[in-house]
Amino acid sequence: MDKYTCVLHSEMESFLNYYRSLGHDVRGYVTIFNQLDLVLRELNVAEKVITNYVAVQFSKSFSVRPYCFHNYISHYNVFARYLKRLGVDACELELPLLKSDYTPYIYSDEEWCRIIEAADNLVIPRCPLYSIQMPLLIRIIYGCGTRINETLSLKVSDVDLISGVLYLKRTKNKRHRIVPMDNTLTEIFRKYVLVRGLKADDYVFYSQRKRDHWGVYSVDNCFEHILKNAGISFVRENHNDRGPCVHCFRHTFVLNSLKKSEKNGRDFSETVPFLSTYLGHSSIRETDKYLRFSYELYEDAVDLVESYTANLFPEVNSND
Repeated sequence: MDKYTCVLHSEMESFLNYYRSLGHDVRGYVTIFNQLDLVLRELNVAEKVITNYVAVQFSKSFSVRPYCFHNYISHYNVFARYLKRLGVDACELELPLLKSDYTPYIYSDEEWCRIIEAADNLVIPRCPLYSIQMPLLIRIIYGCGTRINETLSLKVSDVDLISGVLYLKRTKNKRHRIVPMDNTLTEIFRKYVLVRGLKADDYVFYSQRKRDHWGVYSVDNCFEHILKNAGISFVRENHNDRGPCVHCFRHTFVLNSLKKSEKNGRDFSETVPFLSTYLGHSSIRETDKYLRFSYELYEDAVDLVESYTANLFPEVNSND
């Protein structure tokens, strides 16, 4: 039994017991109840009511990252609605806009040229296979915006080398996608399959020791060599920075796509939903962190994104 001593202790305990009986994970509610219990006692709240003032003080008592704060307020509002059904007046809080504080590393065109040159000249004596696979892998992620794992999971049968299309079947959100390739990349892909003598059921990027696809850990190790040879060092300006990595090619792809669409006169509001689907996201909300760039080189893109997303992600009520 969870022990609370504030005026709403019985309601908190009954709520937790009810949710547990439904098989729900109540750890998030336990966290906010511990804090709410403390705030109610510190404010000497003697009546079974949560006024606007008390609710605001409760929200101010947290010092956590935006994502956690959003979840805490969401959990609190569920409890507030529970109290209202019991006849207890409880003020709900406005659900804060959920934005990612994650900052991706965006490769410049000049860095890309150095990276691809380093990849094409990569030599790893103990694993010669890696030196062959990395140049194509990097080109796919940079040119198509695919995730690392779904790219590594590609089999030759998933690639149409005539039309230049990738059929992504093993994806993060289990959403099969059809992704086109540039003609230049398609031609490189054809030569790769031909030279290696790959068959339809082979993984495009198979591991050296077994007939399975290449692992992310090995890819990251190879990419460290490439970054070093390209003269690109890891610099984290703040704790939320990702730093240069393979996955950041996907972020770079997004920015390049947005810039290209804008140059072609396509409205930003038309591009983002299409791009979200293309990336395999379950919703545009998931695309939010891909629309965040903080580098001065892309200041115009930052302004464009900010003006678009200002009203893109409205508060979502439980009844929506």
